[in-house]
Order: sequence, then structure tokens, then C-alpha cells
Amino acid sequence: MAASDPIPSERTLVFTVEPGLESAGALEKLHDYLAKTGAQARLTSLDDSDEEPVARRATSAKEMSGAYVLRAQSKAESHRLEDLLRGDPRVHDLYRPPAYRAHRTARAIAAAPRELAPPAPVTPWSPEVARKFAEAAAVVQWGYERCGFSKVRRDLDSKTELGPIVMIDNGNHLRHPQLAGVVRRYRGTGAPHQGSVADHSSSVAAIIGARRGALGSESGAMDGCCPAEIEMYNAWTTTDGLDHDVLYRGLVHAIRHRRPVVNMSLWLDDDRVDDKVASLLDECEKNGVVVVAAIGNAGTTPVSFFPATHPTVVAVAATDPGDQRQADSSVGRHAFIGAPGENIYTVVGDTDYDRMTGTSFAAPFVTAAVWLARRKRPDLIPVQIRWLISQSVEKPGTPHNSELGFGRLDMQQLVNHIDKVPSPEECARFFENGMAPATVGAV
Repeated sequence: MAASDPIPSERTLVFTVEPGLESAGALEKLHDYLAKTGAQARLTSLDDSDEEPVARRATSAKEMSGAYVLRAQSKAESHRLEDLLRGDPRVHDLYRPPAYRAHRTARAIAAAPRELAPPAPVTPWSPEVARKFAEAAAVVQWGYERCGFSKVRRDLDSKTELGPIVMIDNGNHLRHPQLAGVVRRYRGTGAPHQGSVADHSSSVAAIIGARRGALGSESGAMDGCCPAEIEMYNAWTTTDGLDHDVLYRGLVHAIRHRRPVVNMSLWLDDDRVDDKVASLLDECEKNGVVVVAAIGNAGTTPVSFFPATHPTVVAVAATDPGDQRQADSSVGRHAFIGAPGENIYTVVGDTDYDRMTGTSFAAPFVTAAVWLARRKRPDLIPVQIRWLISQSVEKPGTPHNSELGFGRLDMQQLVNHIDKVPSPEECARFFENGMAPATVGAV
């Protein structure tokens, strides 16, 4: 797998082992489990520069100390092993990186968890934050409701025919009833039987456009944020990671057919920017295609991911139910907007539902907002859409910051500003001036 290729990090655990303490038995059980399953190579010491398997270093749990990364074979196994380790006095900094994380980046982020900054003192919630958490707990689709999608459907209704959303994602598990009629085109890797069959793509797609259809008001059914159709490009393989050709084809298709918006809930290491992708993103801008990308899940670690760092891309951070940055959401000056990304209710498998966390699941809220805005105002070009999105936040006019950009998505504010969008030249000056808050709202 190339160093720039994303991997599903829901199967990765990072932890440190402190020497000289009595174990509660978890490490012994883990060591025995790995030995019995022949999976020793999946437990890697991060103190070894060549990532030598632990089996060549520690013959028993008593010899284990330092920093480790454990790659489980399934999500269920990852949770089992996490539960096993939690509570052992020798284990510290137990950390499960969410969403996608590049292989080399995962090592850089976790290279020495013992050196991570100590947890900040717990700040008591303000009454407002506590109220928001309580409200979210009482609503199944708290993100959908918090952004206000259900309240603005009539205001943003339009008879304008608008093309589908292009999604470049991971997986082809798209048989859930709520996705019936949503995915109108599917393209995957050319290698036979190599395309990813993950749920990730369906979970993201459902946030955008799930249809209740025959499910009606059946328990568990969810609402998508917009009635868009989706053209899916499954850019992940089961063997070689990211299929760059599929990624290119998805962007070329969006450019050629002038699709309104592209959703990319995957990324590459910023220090290995793919020049061809960068060029295609420039072409998207020239051809009227807005690109929305998840900012990444590296927390406050100084690592950035491409394409979210591209200047024309709307980089989406994740918020928690208190409208604060979700703990794992990446930070950086390129952060453009926040959207709910913690415990987001969506589809999994053929019939099931689950709650997902990560910026992958925040990006589709913004993608749906862009699609609705473009259907209402098809005359707007990408720089104007970006200006509109910058105002479509809970508190428009607040200073831009590196955690949530302009703030958390608020669809009522999109409605309030959609007829006040400045000229392309004024919008361009707004961004060229460093997105200064004094300029916000000067329409």
C-alpha cells in the first residue's frame, strides 16, 4: 500500500504500555489471543524504526513496554480488543483513530503516544452546551435537525433541474432500501473482484439523500438532507488501497458533465499532494464544480490532508452535539465550515442502521447544502457558493478560526443569505483578504 493511500482506521488501536507495573491480565490475554490466531504481525511496536513485528521483540506480555499500534481484522474485533485493554493499569493513551488515516500518517500521529500533550482539564459545560447535548440525545437524527434541513425544504424548493452529486468514496455496499433510486451510476476499480465492499460509501450517501420510500415511517428509517441523485465512484480496493485512476475518473466525469458538487470523504497525506488531482480540482473550479472534502481526523496533531487543503475546496470539520469541534476533527487555517460529525445516525449493511463519528460523516451535510443552494440559484459560480456557505453558519460574522472555519452549518442562514450573494469579484476579494470577519455580511 502506498504511503499516501488511506486505510480504514476503525481497525486500528494505538496504546502505550508502562513497564514496572502489575498487569490486570489484559496484556497477557491479548498476547495469547494474537499467538493463537497467528496474528502477531498485526501488533507493531512504534519504537522500532522499521516497524518490526512485536513477535520478534517480546516473547511475553511481561516484556512489552513502549508504544504500540494494533491492527484488528474487523471492526468487531477492534472493539473487543479495545474493551480487553481498557482498565489495565499498564495500558495508557488508548486511542482509536477514526475514519480514514494514511498508513504513514497513522505512524507519525501515534509515533509516541506518551509524548502527546496531557489531556486538558475538563471544563464544565456551559448551560448552553449542556442544553444542546440534551437536545441531541432526544433526537435520532440530531445532525440533520441541528443544521435545520427539515425546516428549510419549502424555502429551498425549486423546479430547476440539477445534475447529480458525484461521490468519490470507499465501498460498494449500496443495497440498503433507503438508497433505492439514489445511486444512479456506480463505477469502481477495473481490477476484477478487487473493489471495496465497505459500508462507508452507503453511510455517507444516506446522509445526503436517503429516501424513506416503501419504509414510510417505519422505525429506524431516516431522512436524507436533499433529493439529489448520486453518481458513486468507489476509489478503494481490497488489496492496494486507493485506486488513483478511479479518483481521477470521478473528477473528470464531474468536470465534463458540469456536476454541481463533488463529495470526497477521503484524503491523502498533504506532503504527498497528487499533482494530477490538484490540476483536476483547478479544472473543477473553472467548470463550475464545487468540491467538498472532509478535513480529516487527526485532532490537534499538526498534520493536514489533501484535497481539503486545496484553496478551492470546502474543507469540512466535525462538530459534536454541543456545537464544539469533535475531538478527532483536524484543525488548520484551511478549515472552512463545521457540520455535525459525532454519533451521526445512518445506514449500514443491507438493512441496518448505526451511529458514525468522523469528518467523513460531516462533509455530506455541507454537500447537500451546496446542492440545494445551486438548485435554488443555478446562476452562482463556485466562489459565490463558497461565500454563501461561509455565511450559512449558526453565527454569521464571527471570526474565522482553525477549528470550525466560519462556524457550524445552519441552513436557515443559507436561506437568509441566498439572495444577497455579492458579485464573483467581491466574493473573490473576500477570500483574498484572508476571510476577515469585518467583511462578512457586507452585502
